[in-house]
Amino acid sequence: MSLLFTWPVLGALVAGLGTASLVYYLSQYRDRPGARWFMLALTGQALFCLSYAVGLTVFDPAIREWIEIAGIIGLHWIGVPFLAFALEYTGRSKLVRSWWFRSLFAVPLAVTVLLPLNDWHELFWTGFTIESVYGVATVSYAFEPLFYVTVLGGTTVGGIGALVLFDTVWSYGPLYRSEALAVGLSFGPAAAGLFAWLLGVRLGGEVNVLVYALLPHIALDAYAFVGKGMFEFHPATSRAAERSAFEDLQSPVFVLDTDSRVVESNSAAADLFGVDPEAVATNHISEIVDSEIDIESTTQRLTIQSDGRRREFSVECAPLSDSDDNHVGYTLLFQEITEEVQRKERLSVLNRVLRHNLRNELTIVQGHLGIAEDRVIDEQGEQSLTIATDAVDNLLSTSETARTVERTLDSTGTDRQVVDLATIFETIKEIQAEHPAATISVETPAVRLRTNPLILRSVLRQLVENAIEHGESDPTVRITASQTDTAFEITVDDDGPGIPDHELEVIQRGEETALEHGSGLGLWLVKWGTARLGGGVTFETEEGSTITLSFPPSIVAETAEETENVVADGPQRE
Repeated sequence: MSLLFTWPVLGALVAGLGTASLVYYLSQYRDRPGARWFMLALTGQALFCLSYAVGLTVFDPAIREWIEIAGIIGLHWIGVPFLAFALEYTGRSKLVRSWWFRSLFAVPLAVTVLLPLNDWHELFWTGFTIESVYGVATVSYAFEPLFYVTVLGGTTVGGIGALVLFDTVWSYGPLYRSEALAVGLSFGPAAAGLFAWLLGVRLGGEVNVLVYALLPHIALDAYAFVGKGMFEFHPATSRAAERSAFEDLQSPVFVLDTDSRVVESNSAAADLFGVDPEAVATNHISEIVDSEIDIESTTQRLTIQSDGRRREFSVECAPLSDSDDNHVGYTLLFQEITEEVQRKERLSVLNRVLRHNLRNELTIVQGHLGIAEDRVIDEQGEQSLTIATDAVDNLLSTSETARTVERTLDSTGTDRQVVDLATIFETIKEIQAEHPAATISVETPAVRLRTNPLILRSVLRQLVENAIEHGESDPTVRITASQTDTAFEITVDDDGPGIPDHELEVIQRGEETALEHGSGLGLWLVKWGTARLGGGVTFETEEGSTITLSFPPSIVAETAEETENVVADGPQRE
């Protein structure tokens, strides 16, 4: 019993029992990715440590050699299972099922079979002897080449597993970082102890330093798995999500290196270009895509012949960077826009043809109605002609508004200009000159806006002209602008009858039906244009109409303390 209390035996027992306890603790997570492999590696470690602890108490050479054999066999079952754990834990279980990985098990299996026969072939060691050190039974023997090969081979495989875990440290963020770092670092003391043992370094004679170097290894593993719950969350989930997002993406994607060579492609890309993803790896993208690809351009449009038809794609190119912000390649995302392009083309043609023909024919009708009005003397006939003339005028006005909507909302060249708000309100002066009987007032702070001036002018013009058209004989319109911490607002008030409720309901619902529809496109232009500028519209119709355009405060580029009246109050005449 006294041998159990010597420090060599106690140290080996702590290492062995600590490892066995960790195996027992991890059994509750045995269904998690990598858990069974890690338990197998720890079982080999526990066998090595406990065999050494028991062997230190046995002085019979024959029994002592068999105990040593059991421990060395356990040592050889650490490296390959540890690599399998690292691969499965980090979401690379496909590699574990590969034939080349399975071939790695040939080494520990061969050791398990051949080592018990060492006295016959002496391939692993020779000169096995027992020496008493600190009162315990230590052993010494000469390592043969095969011993170095198998032990160092297992160590190398385990080191690869540690590198895989270190990759997790840098790739998947803080959720797994401390745990994976602890397990990866735990390989260091074990490797140092192993090399010391192989180089003949001993503790006080023939005490194996490797067993005691495993103590910090066990402590780090316990921190990761018990203290941090390493199997509660695992990067296999993140890796599977990445792979699923890439493979299941319906749009074709290529991953390129910095020389525009294909590194990876998803199944959608393979289907579109009729290629084998593995076969085209390392090929230049120009060998696959029969069109010029400018990887420096963020967005471009390509026409591709596929499935016997002409297809249009928007190609988005984004640079790839590693965790240190080093440029490592590009991603090419192909988004099909064939239907969108065709629909836009059809609408554009129909819109222009119909509007052109409509305007021409209505202009002719308008002219003939004017002639007819001059010649008809019957009161009822004059009334009918007046109604017809008004209807034609309304259609012409709607056609003109449609052209304004198209011209305004298709504008892209003037996006995000910094302009004086006073310059925007110059359009009010033009309206005032066209409607001298109206009273238009403008009060605004002197600010500069980051906006699309064409759209904002069109929206304001529509609101003011709508207020004048539907107001009294001498309408009054007041435009104010104000800035708060949460919004920049432009408000248009008028003293007219207000916008009908049914028209507001259509605009707010965003849909017209056969039974519920607006009287024109004016309010739609206001809504669409304001949304294009990043704002929203609210309507109040209790006393006249109050329409407020509200924009995020970021629309204001600069401010000034003074305010100015862009247009003076009251009617202005030339």
